[in-house]
Amino acid sequence: QREDFLRFQLQEIDAAELNPDEDDTLEDEQKRLRAAHELVDAAKRGELELYAREGAVVETLASLAKELTPLAAVDKALATPLSQIEEARVLAEDAADALRRYADSVAADPDRLEQRLEQIEERLHTLSRLYRKHGTNSAKVLAKRAELFTELERLGAQDSRRQELSQAVSRARTEMLALAGRLSASRGEAAKRLHKEVQAALGELGMTGCQLEVDIQPRAASASDDLTLDGRRVGPRGWDKVELLLSPNKGETARPLAKIASGGELSRI
Repeated sequence: QREDFLRFQLQEIDAAELNPDEDDTLEDEQKRLRAAHELVDAAKRGELELYAREGAVVETLASLAKELTPLAAVDKALATPLSQIEEARVLAEDAADALRRYADSVAADPDRLEQRLEQIEERLHTLSRLYRKHGTNSAKVLAKRAELFTELERLGAQDSRRQELSQAVSRARTEMLALAGRLSASRGEAAKRLHKEVQAALGELGMTGCQLEVDIQPRAASASDDLTLDGRRVGPRGWDKVELLLSPNKGETARPLAKIASGGELSRI
C-alpha cells in the first residue's frame, strides 16, 4: 500500500513538470495580464499627451526651440537650455513611440491574452495544490520528490531491481558494440578516402615519394577499465586508436607523423 501511495505522489509531481524558476515569473505575468487594460490605457494617454494631441509636449518643446534658436545666436547663454530642450523633445518623441508600440503589442490580440491568462491561472492552481501537499515552492516539492523516490527504492525488491539493471547493462553493451562496430567501419572507409586524396595532393606539392597512412588499431583494454568489449577499451569515441603515419621517402617504414615530420613537411601535409 505504501509503494502504491508513493508511486501516486511521484506521478502527480512528475506530471506537473516543475521548474524551480517559474513561481515568481508566473505571478508577475499574471499581474501584467490582469492589468492589461489599465496598462494599455495608460500607454495610450502617455502617447497622446507627449505627441498625438494638439499642443502636446513634443509640439510645445519644438515651438520653444524654434523661438529660442535665433535668440541663442544673440546670447550664447541660451545655447545650453536650447540644447536641453531639443534633447527633451527627442526623448519625448522616443517615449511616445515606445508607448504607442507597447499599447499596440498588448492590445493586438485580446483573445490570445485572455487564453494565456487562463493558462497561467490553471498552472498556478496546479502548483498551489502541490504546495499544500509537499512544500511552499517548486524547489521544496522537488526536494520532497527525491525523498519519496528514495523511500520507494528502498521498498522495492532488491533482487528484481538488480535483475532489471543487469538486463539494462546487457542491452546497453549490445548497443555499444553495434555502434562501435559501425563507427570503426566508417573510419576505415574514411581513412581510404583520406589516403587517396592526400596522396594526390602531395604529388602536386612535389612530395611524390612521401606516403601518408591512417593507422587504425584497437584501443587496448587494461585491468582498470570497466567498459571493455572483446578485449577492446570503449569510450565516447569508440574502440579505435587512430594515428597518422608518414613515410617521408619511398621504401622507408611509416612512423608517427607528429614525431618525424619536419616543420616544412608538416605545413605542406
